[in-house]
Amino acid sequence: MRKLYTLGMLTILLSFLASPVLAGNVEECEALKGNASPGLYGLCIAYHNADSARAQERILNNYDKKAGPNDPPMPGTGDSVPCACWTVEQMAAAIDFAPAFECRTSFDPEFAVYSPTGLPVVTFLVESNSCFYIGPDAILGVSPLDPDVEQACRDGIQALVDMDFGSSCP
Repeated sequence: MRKLYTLGMLTILLSFLASPVLAGNVEECEALKGNASPGLYGLCIAYHNADSARAQERILNNYDKKAGPNDPPMPGTGDSVPCACWTVEQMAAAIDFAPAFECRTSFDPEFAVYSPTGLPVVTFLVESNSCFYIGPDAILGVSPLDPDVEQACRDGIQALVDMDFGSSCP
């Protein structure tokens, strides 16, 4: 009986040690499950659990070699996905070109509008699965958007709001 008890306790301990609870910070990697090339999810977990910068660098190099053209950069590394509708240069030009006029970030569509006269001159807009840029240099709309690209567009509008509208919309 004592051997059975010891064996049972050992089994419980080993199953706890093998649980995902001890796998480290995988939250950032969850977006890769089923949406990326095989093996990238495991490399992401390994990267975030690596104990040295050298190990992380090697894992990141392997990730980049294995990633296909449609795969995202390694989550949590600071590599950002650009918005498909506007560039950082167009955002900077809007700030220089006209004063902030109107914005909304609390619900769809989210937008930031710049206007010297009250008539919209430059508009950045994102809503579920699409984004739009209307400016003096271009008019562009993209749909459908990858969720990471949509989030990059939303982050861009929030950056404009933080800089020009006092971090909240009137």
